[in-house]
Amino acid sequence: MYMYRRFLIFAASALSGASLLYLASCSPEDLFPDDPKAKLKDTATTFTLKYTRLSDNTVDYASCFDPDGNGPEKPTLLTQLKLSANTQYDLELEVRDDTDPLRSINLTDTITKRPGDFRICMASPLNLTPVPTDSDGKYPIGLKYRIKTANAATSTFKVSLRSQTGVKDGSCDIGTLMLEVDFPLRVN
Repeated sequence: MYMYRRFLIFAASALSGASLLYLASCSPEDLFPDDPKAKLKDTATTFTLKYTRLSDNTVDYASCFDPDGNGPEKPTLLTQLKLSANTQYDLELEVRDDTDPLRSINLTDTITKRPGDFRICMASPLNLTPVPTDSDGKYPIGLKYRIKTANAATSTFKVSLRSQTGVKDGSCDIGTLMLEVDFPLRVN
């Protein structure tokens, strides 16, 4: 009887230890699959658009901060994109997760390391034709573009970031929208 009790205590201890190891190895998504707070994913909150005028290498920036990424809140910081008429520009986009003010995450690095999983698209109703100048070897990524402006006008310049893991086909309308911003645009 004594040996049987010792065995039960040992077995209970071993099972408790194994359970703790299992729980420690699980992600929050595994433990709480229905809890949206358990999904630990980066949130794209900040776009910084660097634009370089090719005729004289003048550099300027436009930026946007949207505190909840693709959530219902509107961007709290949005600067205007100011371009000259009939001019060519190179555009470079930086994407960040600034949801934690103590720890900013550069998502541009993630996009660069996994280019087949993401697509960034730029569009404007003006007579601009953004042409992506980077690719994953098969389809555009969209961190770099070249555009040529037309006549002076004002409008918006849309920048969209989509996660397209497993479905990327070069288009801008598939995948999960992570962040979309309409920058105010002025062409002088």
